[in-house]
Amino acid sequence: MGLAVVPPSESPPHSKLYAEPFRLDYVRWAVEFARLSLRETNLVAWSIDDFTHNLKFYTPAYLKQMLDASRQINPRLAFVPCCYYPAITERFATNYSPLMDGILFPYRHESAGASLKDPSLVEPSRSSWTFMPLPIAASAPLRRNMSNRR
Repeated sequence: MGLAVVPPSESPPHSKLYAEPFRLDYVRWAVEFARLSLRETNLVAWSIDDFTHNLKFYTPAYLKQMLDASRQINPRLAFVPCCYYPAITERFATNYSPLMDGILFPYRHESAGASLKDPSLVEPSRSSWTFMPLPIAASAPLRRNMSNRR
């Protein structure tokens, strides 16, 4: 099982709500996920949604700080961020893959026009990333209408 936290692009001022209780303190999120994983042994990974949309915030140095804090507590807890097709480049792989344990790739058929119904480009997309030395898990993106939350 894995847990995910929303990024700055899904927090104020871009939306109404923060991820609580630690808001934009991602070092604290990393630490608390690691602590929780020691008690809840089925918790084996954590993620940040829309990670590649927020790379100005999640610099390699800041990500290293987050993961160093987490791995001091539980080095086995994997970090598998949500990364979208256009952002998975050789430069991204060089800068970030040494820090990550895998990639969650929400497949949206972006390379040939957005479609959630045509899976024909999943494998060609994954195969084109020969420079990425990490496991890549493809998934269909799931969105819940958050406007109904009280």
